[in-house]
Amino acid sequence: MQPLVWQSFLGLKHSESPPCATICLAISLTDLGKYQEAIASLDKALEINPDLDLAWNNHGAALFSLGKHQEAIADYDKAIEINPDYHEAWYNKAASYAQQNDLDSALKNLEHAFSLNAELRESAKTDSNFDAIRGDQRFKDLIENSPLKN
Repeated sequence: MQPLVWQSFLGLKHSESPPCATICLAISLTDLGKYQEAIASLDKALEINPDLDLAWNNHGAALFSLGKHQEAIADYDKAIEINPDYHEAWYNKAASYAQQNDLDSALKNLEHAFSLNAELRESAKTDSNFDAIRGDQRFKDLIENSPLKN
């Protein structure tokens, strides 16, 4: 794929091409299970441009894979601060809370992710990251398209 195509895919401007390359590398490293190397690559991208929501989200995802859920949540929060409509960051944040058995926070963030992208419901139905809360009726209701009841 041509660099400009990757830039377009990642939502980056031409002037941000160095972060584009490091983000693409980090995504590949994460897919290979090389989370520390992915984090190092994303650190470089964020040094160049700390306003890359995609980089913060993927940094969080690598930390999540290492079991560092609180640190991952902080990264997802940075991605959301940059782009409040970033549904994947909301979803990933919910998964981090679910992994910590923080049901209320997981459901709140998952509900927000669904409000931004209803198709995420299908992913959550089988995503093992939600296994710890899957048996809760509120989770079941949320997955079945019902809003949370306060």
